[in-house]
Amino acid sequence: MGMRALRLGAKGVVQKRFAIETLMIAIKNVADGLAWISPSLQAELAQQENSPVRRLTARESEIVRCVANGLRNAQVAEHLSISESTVKTHLNKIFQKLDIRDRMGLTHYAIRIGLVSLDRDN
Repeated sequence: MGMRALRLGAKGVVQKRFAIETLMIAIKNVADGLAWISPSLQAELAQQENSPVRRLTARESEIVRCVANGLRNAQVAEHLSISESTVKTHLNKIFQKLDIRDRMGLTHYAIRIGLVSLDRDN
C-alpha cells in the first residue's frame, strides 16, 4: 500500500505500527515541504529503483534533476544546451521507463534515489 501511495504522489507514508512520535515527525516533515518514508519502505524502494529496467542514462538523470529542481522544459533546454523538443522527447521516455505520470511523481522519484536533496539550502 505504501509503494502505491508514493507512486500516486504521497509525500509521506507512516505505517500503523509506528509510535505517535514517529507520526508527529512525519507530519512535521511533510508540512515543511519535505518527504517522509519509513526505513523499511526506503529499503524496498531502493531495491526496486536499482532494477535494470529503471536505470536512467546520464542525460536522463540530468533532465530529471533539472525538473525536480523546478525548471520548466525551456529552462532545462537552455541549461543543457539542447532543444526544447529534445527535452520533451527525453521526458516522455523517462516517464515510460519509470512508469511515472507527471513532473511531481518524477520529483518524488528524484528525491527517493538521491538525485536531488531535501535540504532547502541546496
